[in-house]
Amino acid sequence: MRFAYAAIAAFIAGGVAGWLWPAKAQPMLDVHGQHMPMDTPVPVGGVQAVCTGVGQGAENDPRWQSFPIRLVFSNKGGQFLSGVHVELAAEGGKSLGSLDCDGPWVLLGVSSGTYRVSATLLSQPGGGTASATFTAPSSGQKRVELQFPLAQNQ
Repeated sequence: MRFAYAAIAAFIAGGVAGWLWPAKAQPMLDVHGQHMPMDTPVPVGGVQAVCTGVGQGAENDPRWQSFPIRLVFSNKGGQFLSGVHVELAAEGGKSLGSLDCDGPWVLLGVSSGTYRVSATLLSQPGGGTASATFTAPSSGQKRVELQFPLAQNQ
């Protein structure tokens, strides 16, 4: 019986302590790059970037049309993948920045020129890395597909 009273007292004490000193969520620590919030333009190394592509209306959001580059992450079957680390470099190899995105698209507000992008799939073991070189269009939006060596439904 003493054990039951001790357990109840510990439970109540824990509840009171939690009420007096509530836990605070710690920000996600990111060892790779800037962790991007969803659907929010953020400067990354002097380039505006957006992590998006999921959720109601994200695919057709008119704000995204002003970004000249849309990086799309997919598997061999063309299915969207998310949870990637992206590194962007200028034509000469100068790093412009890196970011982590939980969505299947990254939009880049780059100026005219040629760029190199490399993406590593963090969300699935063995997902690998995909890369591409692209030139930003003078108008419109260019889709740059980064396909990872995973079979469909992986």
